[in-house]
Amino acid sequence: MNIKKIIREELSTLSDSFYLLVSDDEKFIYGTGKLGGKSFQPVENFDAEAILRSRYGTEDAAFEQISWAEYYKGGRGTPGEIADNMLKHNPKVVPVDFILRKRDESFPIIESNELDWIKNVDPLSGGKYYNHTKVICFGDQERWCDVRIANGYITFYLNKDEFGKFWDENGYWEDDSWIMEPIFMYGTPHDGDGDWYEFDSDEFNYSYYRLDNNQIVRFNEILKTVGSDEEVGNFEDSMNSLIGEFNHPKIQANFDNMIGEYLNQLGYVIQRNRWLSISHQWDSVSKEAGVEVSMSSDEIKIKIPIEKAYQDYYNKDVNDLTELLKAIFIKLSHTHWYEWFYDEWDTSGSDDELDEVFSDFLDYAEDYIESEDFEKWKKVLSDFEELGIKNKNAYWYNYQQLIRENPNDDTIWVIKLKNGYDEADIGLFKIQHNSYYGNQKPIKPPHLDVPVEEIPKYIKPL
Repeated sequence: MNIKKIIREELSTLSDSFYLLVSDDEKFIYGTGKLGGKSFQPVENFDAEAILRSRYGTEDAAFEQISWAEYYKGGRGTPGEIADNMLKHNPKVVPVDFILRKRDESFPIIESNELDWIKNVDPLSGGKYYNHTKVICFGDQERWCDVRIANGYITFYLNKDEFGKFWDENGYWEDDSWIMEPIFMYGTPHDGDGDWYEFDSDEFNYSYYRLDNNQIVRFNEILKTVGSDEEVGNFEDSMNSLIGEFNHPKIQANFDNMIGEYLNQLGYVIQRNRWLSISHQWDSVSKEAGVEVSMSSDEIKIKIPIEKAYQDYYNKDVNDLTELLKAIFIKLSHTHWYEWFYDEWDTSGSDDELDEVFSDFLDYAEDYIESEDFEKWKKVLSDFEELGIKNKNAYWYNYQQLIRENPNDDTIWVIKLKNGYDEADIGLFKIQHNSYYGNQKPIKPPHLDVPVEEIPKYIKPL
């Protein structure tokens, strides 16, 4: 049985030039069209009623002469209502089986078993949201649409505000949007494209557990060489405090840089794994929902196979395009994507990068210990101890300000290191409660750009 031919012949009773467009699998009627050349061109606003009147004078006359007119005029819930929707509100998607129902002996048609599954399914009309204010298009022609029905798919086109309103019925688009939009835009899996998460430095306190045995040995040898009586294992949960044990300012400064690089690498890999996890979850949820969601500029598209819409969504509550879209959003937005994203804490894949961060520091420290500058600073530190010069702020890298109080005359020497800790400005001030002397006028003109090894020339022992 040639379904297309039968449908065309029957509809030709209405008009010689209008025909029904049928899907390739011959299960759906996409709408009405005009025969032009070798292809059907969909016709918008097809007015079947006007054609009936022009052909037969009155609608009643048409009903008496056209065998299938009863299907057009049928009451609510009948196949006639389906035909009515198709013809009056073109374009619509109509199961072929409704048109092929046997109508009388003069037009015998044997129903196809292949279409039995859709026998009692009404076509999806626009519904409350996709009413006359929205544009429902049919076919591939280039024109703007709110919904396009073509090539076996229903595609919804929504701007971000519209999308957010539907999403908010079941989720929180304001929280989820910045996470979901890149996935819509770039597809899955999405790795965040270099996204980075800023960690507090406290996260470095637990970095000891990433050290291998060789690195632990190297750390301990460096600590011993710089004069510390501690071992790195004593800082298992307080690695930030280890910086004070290196004594030498340049090693401390490099250790501080290592903390920042460690947190950068950790922040990157955790964020990358969060994106991969959530994009894989999205892939699973969208596949289960049977839809493809994509985004370009400010437009978001939701695409679902027509057959999927009828088989898996259609019921007494989901019987039009509006309710179909809402049912899709229920499946897409219920995962609580924002919480999913931040609940992920996966550092897998970071071993090589973090290992390199530690190794770079150890390489630097070992090379520095072999340098002349290290020997120079051994003497400088010894001089500082003899002169009573102390680090006011615990770590060299922090403010780079040293002091030596003179209790006999209520004055204080302030030494500000500069130029990579190789030089200093030295000033004598009256002691004050505020430990910052930058805005105070020194008692005497300061000594500027003094090489650190020459500081004992200006500050004498107590």
